Parts: sequence; structure tokens; C-alpha cells
Amino acid sequence: MNNINKLSEDNLGGLEKFWIVLAEHVNGILYNAIAPNLKLELIPTGSLYHIYCTADNLQFSEEKKNDFNGDHYQCKLEGICPNNYNDLQLILEELDTKEFLIIFKDNNGNYKLFGQLNEPLTLNNNYSSTPNYAGLNAHRLTFSRKMKKRSKFILDPFV
Repeated sequence: MNNINKLSEDNLGGLEKFWIVLAEHVNGILYNAIAPNLKLELIPTGSLYHIYCTADNLQFSEEKKNDFNGDHYQCKLEGICPNNYNDLQLILEELDTKEFLIIFKDNNGNYKLFGQLNEPLTLNNNYSSTPNYAGLNAHRLTFSRKMKKRSKFILDPFV
């Protein structure tokens, strides 16, 4: 019998931040037998884009659905980037034409990988002034995809 143990730490909930990695910069996604998580391996010249979103608006959802294609998960990461500046605009323009994966970190320090090499993400980006930031320019970023499997925990990609 397996037990689901009560956590010994506080469950802070919510997401802290996320990074985007171009699928072409991923060398592989490896299973680590020591820690039951995946390890994301980047090519030597690979890079990540950290995009700041306000923490109170950064959300991830993963809903199991069933339709004529069978079971799948409707996954979505949404956030509001509360500023419009040239570097962000250039990144978003590049992402419009690329496939990528997202690494996100929750407030408990866990990393998860959204997307897979065989199921990469694409960008849905709306530029507008939002009700939460009246009068300010902002990007409402939405990344969504039907996935065959849930998003997986990964080892800290920055060590």
C-alpha cells in the first residue's frame, strides 16, 4: 500500500516565476533514477528567457478531459507582464515563430516542465491595458496546449 504523506513544510501555493526555452535548444529530457524527476538538458549554446509576470496573476491549470480522441489534459499557463518594452517585444516576436517548452517554479521551490519535445507550445499573446493595471500597458500571456500526459516535475535546471 502507498501512503500520501502530509507535508512537513508549509504549502505556499501559487507560482513564483517561469522561463521559456526554445525546443531547438533542448538536447534531451532525461529520467533521473536517483531522484524520481526528469532532467532537462540544454545544448551548450542554449538559452532561457525569463519573463516577469506579476505573481498574483501567474496561474497554471491542468484539467483532465475526454473526447473523441481519448483522455488528454488541457494545460494552460497565464500571466500578466505589466510593462511593454523593446526587449520583451523582440522576445515575443521571436516566440511567434518558434516552438518552445516552459519551465515554471512554484512557491514551494518545485520545478515543472510544461510541454514536451513531441508536444511543444506556441504563443497566444494579447497586448492591452488590463483592468488590474488601469492605464498601464501590459501583455496578457497565455500558453495552452492539449497534452497526452500531465506536466512533469524536473530537477532544478539551474544547478
